Amino acid sequence: MSGKRAVTYGELRDELLRAGAYETLPREALTEYVDCVYRKEVPFMMYGYSTKVFEDSGCQLLGRMLVETKLDHYAVRAKAVLSEILGSPDLMRRPTGLTVIDPFAGAGNLLYHVCQMRVSPASAFGPSDRVPVQGIGFELDAAVFDIAEQNFKSFGPDEVRPILHNADCLTADLSGVPPDDHVVVLVDPPWAESGYETGRMELAKTKPPVPDVIRSYCRKLAGHCRDHRLYFVIPCPLHTVVGDLFESLLYPLAPREIIEHTPAIRMLLMVGVARPELADSDS
Repeated sequence: MSGKRAVTYGELRDELLRAGAYETLPREALTEYVDCVYRKEVPFMMYGYSTKVFEDSGCQLLGRMLVETKLDHYAVRAKAVLSEILGSPDLMRRPTGLTVIDPFAGAGNLLYHVCQMRVSPASAFGPSDRVPVQGIGFELDAAVFDIAEQNFKSFGPDEVRPILHNADCLTADLSGVPPDDHVVVLVDPPWAESGYETGRMELAKTKPPVPDVIRSYCRKLAGHCRDHRLYFVIPCPLHTVVGDLFESLLYPLAPREIIEHTPAIRMLLMVGVARPELADSDS
């Protein structure tokens, strides 16, 4: 790809997801994509890095990673919303630790930002007395995993560096999650085949389906689920068909927040605590 091209977002997206899916992108390609998507109103920012710092730090992106990731324009706002929602002292009383899990990590930008939330043992998310935070990400695509893992090595010593695994999120081993931690799971599977392109996305039709992911993690983290310490965060396009699916699996913690992902895509950010009966459910 080269700069100064007159292309639509759809054309650029298709190019990056097909011919350029596994090509390492130069700086001008990152700028071209962001200028096209955000109409030159928002600069490229990822992991808190501008394009120059991103490149100078040795970070890279494949074509599909750029299209599929949520850049800082969204991720920073999502972190702020989650800090406010989960920061209630009545919700997380004196947590000994926080584990953030992203079953579909990709480039890991949303996971990275959520892991930077500060947790206070007195009132959950606060500015002092930080309790341990760890991030765990799963990425099935080996090429994406290799790039993301390398990118994470650029993070500073004061930042939480998530641990990535090249594994299927549904069969992944979660036995290492501390039993006393509060756990936040970011459920953001690929949108393809979900009806997204038709303007009627359905959570039950993602690959894998969102309900299957929630039920699987409730069983894997049964103790956290039974003790009301397992939270799920579901980002999805505003036009997503939710129905009663969300409330049948989770207790909503706040009104569904709307955040701009791009000028053309507004996102729901749904946050809920797992229903304890799901820990023992076989369905």
